[in-house]
Amino acid sequence: MKLRIDIERELRALADEDSFPNDHPLPLNELVRPSGAVRALPSTEAFMGIVRSLNGATHGIDVAKDQAEIASEAATRFLADIRAYHVNR
Repeated sequence: MKLRIDIERELRALADEDSFPNDHPLPLNELVRPSGAVRALPSTEAFMGIVRSLNGATHGIDVAKDQAEIASEAATRFLADIRAYHVNR
């Protein structure tokens, strides 16, 4: 759950800097979509594939151990990529 929150925080910061209106809660995929640079990151496709698992875990839905491991790895890579992008842009 912490990874999902950290990712959302980073994506919201990027959206704010790009003047993308995000004054109400948007799904993670809607925060990724407006930025071509974020969509082009090598880890984005894998991240988009695990968003459902992250959202489910955040809302208290049990996620299978193997799915949780895959989601954790993909989310960790994506978070590192968006942080690096954010710092270097």
